Amino acid sequence: MAIEVHCDCGNIYSVGPELSGKKIKCKSCKVVLKVPIVPLEASGEPAPPSEEYEVVKDSKAMKDPGSKGAKESPGKDGKKDGEPAAPVVCTTCGAPGKPGDAVCLACGAELGGGGPGLIEKIPKQVIFGVIGVVALLLVSFVSWKIVKSVKLSGQLTAGHTNFDSGKYPAAKSAFEQALVGDPDNVEALEGLVQIGMTQPDWGLVKKRAPALVAKTPAGNGRAVVKRNLARAFLESGDFPNTIKWAKDARAEDSSVEAVDEIQGLAHLGANEKDAAVELLTKADSSGSRNPKVQLGLAKLNESNIKDARRWAVKAAGFAAKDATVLLALARVCEMDGDKPAATSALEQAREADPKSAAVRVKLATAYLEQKRPKDALVEAKEAKASKPDDPEVSKVLGQALLENGESAAAKEELARAEKLAGDDPSPGFLLGRALIKTGEIPQGIDRLEKAMKKRDKDVSLWLEAGRIVLNEAKKPEKAVVFLESALRLEPRLGESDPPEVKKPFAEGRILLARALAAPDGGREKSAAKIQSVLTEAMALDPTREEIYIDLGNHYLLLGKPAEALAALDQGVQVAPRNTTLLREVHTAAMRAKDFDKAIDAAKKLIEINPKDEDAKNRLESAQLGKAESGKP
Repeated sequence: MAIEVHCDCGNIYSVGPELSGKKIKCKSCKVVLKVPIVPLEASGEPAPPSEEYEVVKDSKAMKDPGSKGAKESPGKDGKKDGEPAAPVVCTTCGAPGKPGDAVCLACGAELGGGGPGLIEKIPKQVIFGVIGVVALLLVSFVSWKIVKSVKLSGQLTAGHTNFDSGKYPAAKSAFEQALVGDPDNVEALEGLVQIGMTQPDWGLVKKRAPALVAKTPAGNGRAVVKRNLARAFLESGDFPNTIKWAKDARAEDSSVEAVDEIQGLAHLGANEKDAAVELLTKADSSGSRNPKVQLGLAKLNESNIKDARRWAVKAAGFAAKDATVLLALARVCEMDGDKPAATSALEQAREADPKSAAVRVKLATAYLEQKRPKDALVEAKEAKASKPDDPEVSKVLGQALLENGESAAAKEELARAEKLAGDDPSPGFLLGRALIKTGEIPQGIDRLEKAMKKRDKDVSLWLEAGRIVLNEAKKPEKAVVFLESALRLEPRLGESDPPEVKKPFAEGRILLARALAAPDGGREKSAAKIQSVLTEAMALDPTREEIYIDLGNHYLLLGKPAEALAALDQGVQVAPRNTTLLREVHTAAMRAKDFDKAIDAAKKLIEINPKDEDAKNRLESAQLGKAESGKP
């Protein structure tokens, strides 16, 4: 008779009586099952073997319970085989259960006895596999953390090493890589902000400093980061954000340095003068050696040029090798009317930065004003080598070439400058002069007029055009047109206007008088107007000697020696040692038969230069004239 063995997974196995009391393994769930003990006499024919199970061979062989010497082995519940199972009671809820139950059907709690538990039902291969996978994942995670930590440490070390060696791009790259693995790494953020401050790279500071502020504890360290961020905004011209972060830094820690100067410069850039003066003065008083502070105060004091110059000199003392500071000093000195000091500052700026086209151009311009065309040409050529496509460079080089008599080369350079300059009329104006110099007079005058149309209210441009057309193009009639236009554009001047304001306007009247007198018959035709404009010029600039000479000549050429002598005498009172004036006085006195005045003028000339042969001849002629006149 076959014995049925029931498995918890639902399989039912039929085994022969020869397996009575032995163990088999379920081939579905792999659980070991115990075959019930059945007496052999009741078993009948043995059942055929099944492929659904396999017999489990115990290490200790189980003997047939009916055979001699067989031992009963206890089951899992502690009872011997064949002994009835004890009743099962749930220790949680007290509900009765059936023998072999693993779980209480009333409350679901596990019961102590019965068949195999949940873990026992899981194949050992599965349990070992799961344990292996978990162990592998744990090892992988720990390894990843270790590798990540080592990699981050290496990147930070590389960043610091490259920074200390001055290899800022490599340091920046290392710190940026560190942030890829750890976006909140404070050390990497600090390194990047430090690189930005050192290079400087203000965009990098603005990008990384806000995150560093958020990660830095309150106190001086965070105040310094805020201060650095304020400076980055200042350098990029964002004055509102500069002021905001500077105030935040001061509120964080009032002792943090350079906040006043940063905020003051921001107020200066925003044209908030009162706040700028207060903060920059405070920064200077606190010992700031940033030349921008003193230059800012110089700019704020331009209405008092002496104070402005004092601040500019102090700034240059802090930055004697800074071309930008020296350029600013040169500008202030020029505003103060001290052109030699301005030139000296420009020469120092050239030494500080020999490749600066801006410095070279300004120095060339200064040399041109000082009638040093050769020096100007050297500087202009150096500027051209540094900045070949700059219209200002080409303009000054063209002007220097003109003053050195290289008119053809000047024409070519100024034509290039005119194309580059856009609306600036000055290159075209100089090109007009170059054309006149090369004999292309109509084209040159036309170019001058085109340039003046772009700046038709510029008195100085009309005056310069009149001078060029009169002296270089030899076209006095056209010069009169330009010069009269200049006089019409002049502001109204009164007696209360200071001499330095009036003096420049004498120039146009001197030129106009000469232009009116230049054509044949022009002096006689315009005699009254010539006399009028020269008298006006004398009132505007009484110290200008050439006005008296021109007016004296005008009267002499009109045959009025007494009027000429009166005008020239006024000039001698202004400039008693002017030899040209004294010679004109001698000439006018001889024609007026005032031999004593002629003798006096000749003696003064000999006194000034005892070897002056012309003066000796004049003295002899005056003495002879007096003798012939019979006057005592």
